[in-house]
Amino acid sequence: MLQALEQPTRTLIDNAGYDSRAVIGHLRAGEAFDARTGRAVLADRAGIWDAAIVLQGAVQRAVSSAALALTVDVLVHHSKPVVSTDP
Repeated sequence: MLQALEQPTRTLIDNAGYDSRAVIGHLRAGEAFDARTGRAVLADRAGIWDAAIVLQGAVQRAVSSAALALTVDVLVHHSKPVVSTDP
């Protein structure tokens, strides 16, 4: 499980041209790897967003929007349309 959680960070570090095993061994809780500078930084202060947090927020907004759409559809009850007999 730990390896699965580390994989996005490993991929980022490898793609930046650094040794992911060495870098991840030096990261502490709350730190992220800044690929531009090659240094470990505090993620929130450096403005680095965790992908899991971004995904969670997106899913929460999507569910909220879907619930709102269903609520509006229920509140705006459509009666039978008036059928015109004119040609």
